[in-house]
Amino acid sequence: MRCSLTAFALLLATATPLAAQAQSGDRAELLPHRGVYDLTLVSGSANIEDARGRIVFEFAGDSCEGYATTVRQVTTLSGSGSSQTLDMNSTSFEEPDGSSLRFRSETRADGTRIKQVDGVARHEDGQMLLDLRQPEARSESFAQQPAFPVTHLKAIIRAAEEGTPTLAMTVFDGSDDGTQLYETLAIMGREQPPRGGEEFPAISATAHWPVTLSYFEQGQDQGEQTPAYVISFQLHENGVSTDLRLDFGEFVMAGTLQTLEELAASDCP
Repeated sequence: MRCSLTAFALLLATATPLAAQAQSGDRAELLPHRGVYDLTLVSGSANIEDARGRIVFEFAGDSCEGYATTVRQVTTLSGSGSSQTLDMNSTSFEEPDGSSLRFRSETRADGTRIKQVDGVARHEDGQMLLDLRQPEARSESFAQQPAFPVTHLKAIIRAAEEGTPTLAMTVFDGSDDGTQLYETLAIMGREQPPRGGEEFPAISATAHWPVTLSYFEQGQDQGEQTPAYVISFQLHENGVSTDLRLDFGEFVMAGTLQTLEELAASDCP
């Protein structure tokens, strides 16, 4: 049971809400914000009978200075008479032009560290160069330039605004052991009208799209292989995500936005 839950912890460390910065000419700019999501179990299995937790997600920055993301996710998984609490902290900083990514994360199970990742990735001469400090000091080069997280989300928002139904991209986000590249497939639904209401004024007047984003370990055939995980959400035009659904295959969790705080915006022109 413990090994199975630990494996799930490593997946949970990458399944976070999403934010993106709209490019010049897009309808809306990113809203610097702090969102709190409660996690509940939608469907489980023999190994996972109950799951609940919380995500605290903070996004700040702009196209002048770059983009900083901080995530804290605590999840308790129960099954077969035992339980485990997983605690993941991650921070990242992406340059405004998407040329480099600084990333750091730590995952603990019942207070014991089970993973630590710390590194920098950058694009140079048609390659991605990777320098890791944790889990071990090493340098590696990749014969391609995958998109970093904010660049990836810029592309999803742009595709959604243009009515493009699918978008396939190679992505690197510093997750897993800090060396894994993912092939991703985003499926965007039709634009939804503003939902109105007074609970979250920052998104009450924004258009949004249903998005399903699948992650495949690089080298797998998307037409034949099961994705490592699938995230579904409503992506608002100002970058806020709501109505999360995290599908890990053996269990599915829903993330419901509880609080949404607008953070101070910069004076980036």
